[in-house]
Amino acid sequence: MYGAQSEYETLRKVLMHTPRESIELINESNYDRYLFMTPIFRGRFIEEHEAFIDLLRSEGVDVFLVEDLLREHKAALTQIRGQPNLAYLRDTISIMKDGYVRMKMAAKVRKSEPQISEQAVQKLGIPCLLRVGEGALLEGGDFVYLDEETLMVGAGRRSNQRGVIQLAGAALENSLTRVVMVPLFPWNVHLDGALMIIDEDLALGHLNSLRKPAIMFQKGQPPERISLLSWLKKREIKVIDVDAHERFMRGTNVVCLAPRKCVMYKWIDRTSKKLRAYDVDVLEIEGTELLRGGGGPHCMTAPILRV
Repeated sequence: MYGAQSEYETLRKVLMHTPRESIELINESNYDRYLFMTPIFRGRFIEEHEAFIDLLRSEGVDVFLVEDLLREHKAALTQIRGQPNLAYLRDTISIMKDGYVRMKMAAKVRKSEPQISEQAVQKLGIPCLLRVGEGALLEGGDFVYLDEETLMVGAGRRSNQRGVIQLAGAALENSLTRVVMVPLFPWNVHLDGALMIIDEDLALGHLNSLRKPAIMFQKGQPPERISLLSWLKKREIKVIDVDAHERFMRGTNVVCLAPRKCVMYKWIDRTSKKLRAYDVDVLEIEGTELLRGGGGPHCMTAPILRV
């Protein structure tokens, strides 16, 4: 079974990657070329990632590792050794009920990652819904599923309008009822750094990142311009405001294991307190080195199945 068109339904299966060899490439002279925020303590990076995997498994999540699925594919393993950003696997692939979407990365240094992820999910017997084509850019960190029928997609530094339109053309024929394109501000790398859905009536959001008019695509209808925050309010979804500092520290970049149960970095104090006030079970992880790579718990997980 596969299909993960939700951010909060119970997480059953997930795809991840621990960069045990490729992380050795990161040093003080090249970290920015690899899109890392700073140099890292490489051993500690691996320890934090493995501890995150252990937490997920202790919560009953079946974690599939790319390096295990492709153990017999020598060419793929060679590619993996050169891809430290593959730790942030969500950017490369998204698995819907009708198959996977293989992304197309904005940065040349990440160009081969979607092909690696594609080979891994093919080993699990999952068919292809869309391979993002020429002229388009699309990254999974810009995917935030409102529910099984609705996908919000950020358009900015990493995903472009052509990519969103390609996705809408494929998914509205199959998996989704609507796709909402959310224009991002320059300070947003991905939409999951500005918005996350915690339950059917609860979300996290940095409100100032969500002020631009969004565009809704629905099958058989012309595109419609909407105010995203007003639209969410009409759907009776409470958006808990994340301040600018905690947004920068990946305060919205959480991954839910079930409705009102999420994993986040341990230092997101104010947001964590707000979540608990809405009866959210918050599980905290260490991530000092993981953060230096530029991502959070949401980035490191590519859900295979949510039910």
